Amino acid sequence: MGQSDIHTSGDRQLPRVAVDESHSEWSWLDAPYDEDQYGSKTTYNYVALLEMLRAATTASVAQEFSDIAFGEVDVLVVKMPTRRYSSDEREEIWRFVNGGGGLLVIGDHTNVFGTSRHINELLEPTGIQLEFDGVNDSFFHQRQVLSNGFGSTHAATINVPPTLMATSCTLALSPPAVPVRIGQSVYADRGEYSNFSFFGDHTWTLGEPAGRVVQVASEAVGRGQVLVFSDSTIFSTFTFAFPGVWESIANGVVFLRSGNSLLTSWTQQLFRWLCLFGLVLLVARHSTPTWSIVTLAVLIGWQGVANDLRARAFNIDSFSDSRRDVGFLYRGNEFLLPLEHETHSWDTTSYHSMFTRVGRVGRIPRVIRSLDEAKGMRALVLISATQISEREVAEVVELVKSGLDLVLVARADGLVDEKLLEALGIGAQTPINKVVLRGEGSAPAAGLYVDSCVSVTGLDPILTGASRETVVGAKEFGEGSVLYLGVGREYAVDRFGTVKSAPTQRQRQFAELMYQALRDGP
Repeated sequence: MGQSDIHTSGDRQLPRVAVDESHSEWSWLDAPYDEDQYGSKTTYNYVALLEMLRAATTASVAQEFSDIAFGEVDVLVVKMPTRRYSSDEREEIWRFVNGGGGLLVIGDHTNVFGTSRHINELLEPTGIQLEFDGVNDSFFHQRQVLSNGFGSTHAATINVPPTLMATSCTLALSPPAVPVRIGQSVYADRGEYSNFSFFGDHTWTLGEPAGRVVQVASEAVGRGQVLVFSDSTIFSTFTFAFPGVWESIANGVVFLRSGNSLLTSWTQQLFRWLCLFGLVLLVARHSTPTWSIVTLAVLIGWQGVANDLRARAFNIDSFSDSRRDVGFLYRGNEFLLPLEHETHSWDTTSYHSMFTRVGRVGRIPRVIRSLDEAKGMRALVLISATQISEREVAEVVELVKSGLDLVLVARADGLVDEKLLEALGIGAQTPINKVVLRGEGSAPAAGLYVDSCVSVTGLDPILTGASRETVVGAKEFGEGSVLYLGVGREYAVDRFGTVKSAPTQRQRQFAELMYQALRDGP
């Protein structure tokens, strides 16, 4: 794939993005994420990222550095370079940035594969450098959630929700580089070249940075901008659908395309400090509580208006095709999605793998917080919807009638709310223990033993129990459909497997039950 691979939409207003593949032997772009192929190359790849870029930009992949037509590019993506850039190549990149181009750099922890060394050499003209460490959450020693602090929203993150980071490194900054996202309550574990992936001892030691550390940064260079991420894993196909990840890339591309403009430059930071200074002066001059409250309210209101204007200017809706989306409704219950923390292979209540594997049939899983977000999506998944209001029941029914496919996941300790079942014409649920599943026709998972499941009535049976009670069933409903998975316990991570491991034959069969409901359609 060279310049002939350019996506041709005919819309010259779309950002023009080039991804440099010529220097990287990681985060591959040619390994499919499907039902048949597993392993590091099919998960630690950027196929999903590339697909998203091609849907909303004129994206090209450069297999050779000479393939990059800098005069026809707005944003250059440099990802995990395992080979150094020559002095001529670096000079050409900086000529591009100084002329108004955007440079998006993706690195990772502890100089893995030598990538930090090559990135730091490339970034020498800036005040951004990757440190030889790995960032961990101080309390859970796992991933960290990056959020935009009050009043400090950088233009590159204006549309980005809290984001679950994997193991990044810290970024050392010197002016005029500015932080974009700052980790809170974390520590930076110094690397050790003798260890796997050059990780340290995963414990905080005196002298190692702790508390607040920079994990994403930017700098205006000439007429252009540079944006640096210190974690590559989150952009991999198996984590790309996590909240905040694709938005980070989409907003980053729009930000970089804007160049060194008033909307994006360091003048924002200066203006905020001037406003704060003005607030202090006003409070000192008019020390009454009323003046203080009014002044603070005006500044907060101005910040909200400014952020809203930038959000409109950096609209990223075109980067998402909701017709492929499968929404997983997050209700803050005990059944976990990839939102606040990383799950482990022994977790009995995590549905992280079920969420991620939706991508193996060409769908895009999304964590949603309200049913309004499900409008226009391909399907909606409700995991143990034990408490759902009458208003939400009506919303779900209307969505399904309008063409959305609904997947209900139930387990003995997490039944679906009876109000919802009744509205969908589904009968009462009955927990069952120790069952060999029977199949209708060539149904997947027939003949498999489960130690617990749930049966219902009112559905066309797919899998049944010993007394022919329906355990997995489906029905048409309006223009949509309903799939009831009464074997929800089998989709928890401890039984369904991790996102990177090759599934067992048993896991494949339960996956097939889910896939059948998601394959058809656009």
